[in-house]
Amino acid sequence: MCSVIGYKGKFNEELVSKLLDESRIRGIHAFGFYSDVYNLKTTSYNKFKDTLLLTKPDMFVAHMRYSTSGTADVMENNQPLISYNGQMTALVFNGVISQLDKKNIEFKYQTDIPSDNDGWILMKYLYDEEFLHDKSITLATTYIQDDNLYAYRNEHRPLYYNTQEDGTVVVASTNDILVRAGLENNETVKEHTRYKW
Repeated sequence: MCSVIGYKGKFNEELVSKLLDESRIRGIHAFGFYSDVYNLKTTSYNKFKDTLLLTKPDMFVAHMRYSTSGTADVMENNQPLISYNGQMTALVFNGVISQLDKKNIEFKYQTDIPSDNDGWILMKYLYDEEFLHDKSITLATTYIQDDNLYAYRNEHRPLYYNTQEDGTVVVASTNDILVRAGLENNETVKEHTRYKW
């Protein structure tokens, strides 16, 4: 269990602070965020939160990790995952793509990955519908690509979003997180539907 957040719109410090605090229950081992002004991976929640609030990005993805594979003390195992393969992608996800270790993941998927995070396989197959419909994987993701914020999930993981009057979009792992952060009229991200803002 991990927590993901996606945010696009005018930075609201009070709202973002609440989102982070309410999401923390789902991830206790490592924290990270990516924005066009700063990105960070750390095992310190306070450093993560303080840096995000200080930089005030208008678009970011954030992750609070509950470690299930690959130790959180090795920063390369944590999220966001950032790739520059043809285009920049910064991805956070909650789920399980594979329980194999790095060596066996690379053999099974015939690819090199930079760490023990199975999210690199999701990054590789992010637009492969056959892969995304594989019943053995669980996923809910939000990511930044080409100055857009995206959200996607399958039937095994929840993901919700809120669109505010000023057009700001907030994505979070559960409806409860959004409600406790003060957001109402939230909607579920529909299964196998790619949202783009």
